[in-house]
Amino acid sequence: MNRYLKKIFKNPDILLLVAIFTSALILVIVGIHTYSVVDKVLKNAEHSNSIRGKVENIRFLDEVLIHSAILAASTGDIKWEKRYLLFEPKLDSAIYELTSMDPEHSLHQIMNMTAIANIQLVKMEHRILELSHLKRQNEALEIITSSDYERQKAIFSKGLNTFIKNHEHETDLKQIQLSNEVNQNRWLFGLVILILAISWVPIAHFIRKNRQQVFNYSKELEFQIQEKNNSEIKLKEANKQIEQSNIELLKLNAEKDKFFSIIAHDLKSPFNSIIGFSELLIIKVQKKEMEAIEKYANIIQLSSMRAMDLLINLMDWARSQTGRMEFNPLNLDISILIDEIVLLLNDAALQKSITIHKNLVKQTIIYADKDMISMVLRNLISNAIKFTNIGGIITITTVESSNELLVSVGDNGVGIPKSSIEKLFRIDENFSTSGTQNEKGTGLGLILCKEFVEKHSGKLTVNSEIGKGSVFSFTIPLCNSSTKSELI
Repeated sequence: MNRYLKKIFKNPDILLLVAIFTSALILVIVGIHTYSVVDKVLKNAEHSNSIRGKVENIRFLDEVLIHSAILAASTGDIKWEKRYLLFEPKLDSAIYELTSMDPEHSLHQIMNMTAIANIQLVKMEHRILELSHLKRQNEALEIITSSDYERQKAIFSKGLNTFIKNHEHETDLKQIQLSNEVNQNRWLFGLVILILAISWVPIAHFIRKNRQQVFNYSKELEFQIQEKNNSEIKLKEANKQIEQSNIELLKLNAEKDKFFSIIAHDLKSPFNSIIGFSELLIIKVQKKEMEAIEKYANIIQLSSMRAMDLLINLMDWARSQTGRMEFNPLNLDISILIDEIVLLLNDAALQKSITIHKNLVKQTIIYADKDMISMVLRNLISNAIKFTNIGGIITITTVESSNELLVSVGDNGVGIPKSSIEKLFRIDENFSTSGTQNEKGTGLGLILCKEFVEKHSGKLTVNSEIGKGSVFSFTIPLCNSSTKSELI
């Protein structure tokens, strides 16, 4: 044992570790004990405040019941009886909460007496409510003014006062006891600090003797700090990269959300057509009009097939969008593509008796991603149908220039306020309005249209006037002459 002690005292590092460990252990033990005592003080005060709050709540509920009974007896109005019956269980619950204390506790006996007085008061007040209900207010008022009623009220009030007085007395005694413990812990803590301070004198002596070693340690520490600073710089750079990745991820998530919203938006028109003509079909079946039944059945079948084709195309395209959107431009005849989109949305237009005119330059070959341009055309034409009144007109035109094609979708619908035009293409605004027949939209279709058009180095513009309609136009590049033969 002596050999190990000599080894410890000869080696300042070991002595320092032992001293630090011992000091820390002693401080932790004293600190835990002090914290425990302080915690008891706080809990005792919290418990006292809780009891006071419960007693005040009982007093308040008792006053509510008494006033409700008096007003019921005085006015005969049933609302006071309802008010009484509403608050009575709350008072019973509050009294039960205090009487649930330790049965051997003196406060429990006091609260029991208070509870008995409350039971007597409740019986009398129930009788008052019965008499009031029978329009015998005089008898009800006699009970309220009776000496027995006043006596039970006095017992109840005295019980509460005695309870809170005794409770505060016990709380004060306990607080004094805990305060004494806190003071003892302060003295103990001071004594421990003094002992530790004295014990650190030889440690300081050993440290002075080994100044060179400490100096070396200091140099090493400086080197480690420098390494740490370098690590922090690298960490900050990594955090910036993570933050940038998070921004990119949020952007990708927003694009994903917009895409799936557009799916629902585009599929709504054919399904509305199916539902509308199904309702007409039911009526024609009931009337046994076979020609109309065949007509509507064919329309429903065509709409269903077009909706299914659209769904398959959209889902195939969605699967290709895992990660970044792929851009696959090809040479294609836009007039054929417009015809397909108009045929797809024609049923929705027919439901509102809307006429779609096409002024197209035939055999105009563009160089574009078919899926993206199809999505743009569907959104613009679908929006035109949505915001055009019954019997309105939609016009689709194409104008060819030297190296690009201008496609316009115009309507004579409700128009858009100038203050709202800027919001149409902003994701943070989430701007969306209902159509002329309360059709719903996601508010993201035009944002997606703008992105797709800009992907083709084109530009999407809008001109609108309230009450006269809107014209949405976009430019798209014409086909590359070197690849003009590769037409799809």
